[in-house]
Amino acid sequence: MAVLEGFSFAVAVIIGVGQFNSALGLINEPGMVKHAEVHSNVIETFSYIGEAKPTDYWPFVFFFLLLFILVHLPPPHHMNADGTKGKPKPKLPWLAVTCLLGLIYGVVTYNFFHDYKPKLLVDAYPSVTTDQLFKFTHYEKIATIPIGPVIFGSIKVAIVAIFETLVSAIIAQSKF
Repeated sequence: MAVLEGFSFAVAVIIGVGQFNSALGLINEPGMVKHAEVHSNVIETFSYIGEAKPTDYWPFVFFFLLLFILVHLPPPHHMNADGTKGKPKPKLPWLAVTCLLGLIYGVVTYNFFHDYKPKLLVDAYPSVTTDQLFKFTHYEKIATIPIGPVIFGSIKVAIVAIFETLVSAIIAQSKF
């Protein structure tokens, strides 16, 4: 289990550190170079930290702290007839709530506060247009793919997934 936790933690750190540019509003900053190594990108980001604008990073700080606080709130409890604490009530999915608040923030600032406009994907990557997502013309090429290897490959992946699930279940049973 420690291997899985260590791997998950390492992936979370790499993803989180890789998002520093976005959190600080340094996407497509002139002169910034994208490196193949994570540590080089972090050094590059911190060398441009003076270019960060508060309008870009304060929303990140606000929503990060809000999510952190909400996730760590103790769950409310049902009260027993004698006034003592009973079974805990289920917690709200704060990640979804914070995501919804972020969506509302983005729509409101984009449409009504033009000087305080958040950076959107279309701003960060102008070559990407959403119209391409709904044309579906690229699916015509799928008809030329032979179906046999696809089905055989899918069965192999499914078998591996089943074995991984069984191994995980055996490990969990022996641990508790």
